[in-house]
Amino acid sequence: MGASHVNTTILNNAASAIAEFMNGYQIYLNIFLVFVAVTLVIVFIINAVKLSTAADNPMKRQAAIHGIMVSGICLAFLGSFSLIAGIVVAFLFS
Repeated sequence: MGASHVNTTILNNAASAIAEFMNGYQIYLNIFLVFVAVTLVIVFIINAVKLSTAADNPMKRQAAIHGIMVSGICLAFLGSFSLIAGIVVAFLFS
């Protein structure tokens, strides 16, 4: 019984600390995430243009395809991170 009460107290303290942090810095976190997303989209477009200009050179084509894949995977991770973080916050604070 004592250990369960301590775990509940620790979880409540952590939840309140995270809520305070999110209330204070949510706008800055959102600005950072938007900056990262826009940067990744720009990198994706740059690599798509590189792919279109490197039709005859297989090495440049491979580098452009690799860049497109990396930026696409990073965008997917960014989206999934936001989704998972939103679900966790919703479960902890609702």
